[in-house]
Amino acid sequence: MDFRILGPLQVFDGDAEVQVGSPKERALLAVLLLHAGAVVSRERLIEELWGESPPPTAAKALNVHVSQLRKSLARNGHDPIATDAPGYALRIDLEVLDVARFERLVAEARGLAAAGDAQSARELLRVALALWRGPALAGIELESVARTEVGRLDGLRLTALMDRIDSDLALGLHEQVIGDLEALVAEHPLHERLRGQYMLALYRAGRQADALGAYQDARATLVEELGLEPSAALQRLERGILNHDPALELPAGVPGQSPAPGETKRPRRRSLALAALVVLLAAALAGVLATRGHGGLNVAPNSVAIIDPATNEVTHTVGVGIDPGAVSVGAGVVWVANTKDKTLSRIDPRTRRVTANLNLEGTPTAVAATPHAVWVAYGRLGSVAKVDPEFESVGPALKVAGRGYGFASAEAFVAAGAQGTWAAFGDSTVARIGGDGTRVLTRGYAGYQPSAIALGDRAVWVANAQSNTVTQLDPGTGRAMSTTSVALRPRGIAVGGGAVWVSAFDDDVVSRVENGSSRTIPVGDGPLGVAFGAGSVWVANSLNGTVSRIDPDRARVVATIHVGHHPFGIAVDRNSVWVTVRAG
Repeated sequence: MDFRILGPLQVFDGDAEVQVGSPKERALLAVLLLHAGAVVSRERLIEELWGESPPPTAAKALNVHVSQLRKSLARNGHDPIATDAPGYALRIDLEVLDVARFERLVAEARGLAAAGDAQSARELLRVALALWRGPALAGIELESVARTEVGRLDGLRLTALMDRIDSDLALGLHEQVIGDLEALVAEHPLHERLRGQYMLALYRAGRQADALGAYQDARATLVEELGLEPSAALQRLERGILNHDPALELPAGVPGQSPAPGETKRPRRRSLALAALVVLLAAALAGVLATRGHGGLNVAPNSVAIIDPATNEVTHTVGVGIDPGAVSVGAGVVWVANTKDKTLSRIDPRTRRVTANLNLEGTPTAVAATPHAVWVAYGRLGSVAKVDPEFESVGPALKVAGRGYGFASAEAFVAAGAQGTWAAFGDSTVARIGGDGTRVLTRGYAGYQPSAIALGDRAVWVANAQSNTVTQLDPGTGRAMSTTSVALRPRGIAVGGGAVWVSAFDDDVVSRVENGSSRTIPVGDGPLGVAFGAGSVWVANSLNGTVSRIDPDRARVVATIHVGHHPFGIAVDRNSVWVTVRAG
């Protein structure tokens, strides 16, 4: 059978469409397909079919709907709906589900784009987008979490469309995409990536004045709707257009015209200039060049570099969202917070593929994963949200802190583990969050402008960027137990190997905190993320494109791994080191 949810729900047995009966049965199948292969509890199914106030007969009615759906889907004695406590699971090969094929094609296309093959990436994206027949699950009435998942799918479609436009622009097809971009900007006026693509397409088409006018229109909309100025990337693009920056021109050898019908123009497969252009567009046209990491792989911005700790080499890259920042590993899954497009990417470490991109309520500035939950911090909202990793659903934002003071208002950090879930905010609020994500259990204070938080065996540790200190908090009361001075402008913190490790952005060192004192270890330029794992301390050096590996016993760097661009967040599991890479 073939299942299609990228549009109206359809089921095909060969060329024949299978009729699925009542609206409730179609909604039931839709929920099972959204979580294909996973067990969906009876309680969740009842909530999705009848909402928060189901009738007394809902449990019995669910049995009837499951039975009828089984009759519709069973073939040759095989029933794809498995009864598995506490509910049901649809056991199918994911390749028979259009959304799974779509996500696989998009992931492959991003890998090709990162390697510089824009033409092949464009072809795959066109095939992927052709799977869509309209809004996801159009006509199906769903309640609760499933509506969020449907919104996520529609967001994936838009992101893939923007990826295809990046490839179009990289191949010199700017005049072809202007009309599409005009419609998309009108539909999504607050999306800066679309605005940047539109500006570049106009500029490439010889319409500098229109491109600058598009920037002014974007600025007016952002200020009026959100009270925010355009991002630094969009402002850099405007300056580049004003100054006729050569970086905005097509690379040598790429034709600046549309291909004739049926004609395919293929650029040199491994052109670094073309790879850089694709990267530049995907990073909201930040104007950067692609580089080569260890292992012979191109590590593009807006991706995650995977380092093998056995060889200290980059072995794989995974394309994610725009401006990936924090990264965390939990329950065998890697989670990446993408700040520019406000999404959370879920990576399967076995296949090294993005299996989900969850839309978030705010800009995610931190993420912390445990075996049973994922926590996201929204800096500007002063909030945290709990993500259900089983159903890939994002809970409502819990307001924890105020807007803070100046730059500090954009900062928020979260850590989770045996000591509970703790969040720190730029207005100096530190709080313990209840396990259900709906209440604050404890509030504390850790100094001015917290810049990182980590959990130890018997303490909560908070780095403070303004006072250049690390505060140790009692996990029971939230009260400060000790404060230790560290190097200038701490930005990351990790606990392990009998010490606390704090990156210092201004001093280009890591401070090793132990027994109330600290010593420094020189690393690369602009260290940010720091993590402990695989017997080492790992540091992302944002200004020279490297990762430092520190031997905790000898307290010195034993390896420097070249990643390129701007490494930001870092996390470690048993087999790999995961590093987010930004354009700037």
